[in-house]
Amino acid sequence: MSDPVNFIDPNGLWSLSVSAYAIFGGGITIGQNKDGSWFGTARVGIGKGGGFSWDKHGEGPSGNSCKGISTGAFAEAGVSLGPFEVAVGTNSGFSQSSGPYSSPPKPTGNMTDNPIKVGVGYSGGLEISFQ
Repeated sequence: MSDPVNFIDPNGLWSLSVSAYAIFGGGITIGQNKDGSWFGTARVGIGKGGGFSWDKHGEGPSGNSCKGISTGAFAEAGVSLGPFEVAVGTNSGFSQSSGPYSSPPKPTGNMTDNPIKVGVGYSGGLEISFQ
């Protein structure tokens, strides 16, 4: 449940991600959608680098309360330190409950309101998510 007085996200969503790649590697993301449902994503692939992040605006792969398993592929590269980040990433796949999904390559360069973030690297591989 949301509780802005005790510093819990008033929108009820968040995500925590950790990844590490040294030629082969992987990552994991867990979080909560607006409706209180949980989501998780596991990634395996090739790359170089790693990092962690806490995203107070994080949502599941479909961004809503669709239930089921999604499988797909991803590619990303970037650098982040505190609220500063420069990156590009994309993913596509198939969701058990809503069919195909994809996001076109999106370059970003911005200053976020997320001070808990550090990472550098590039990676690509396969992902599986649940919601």
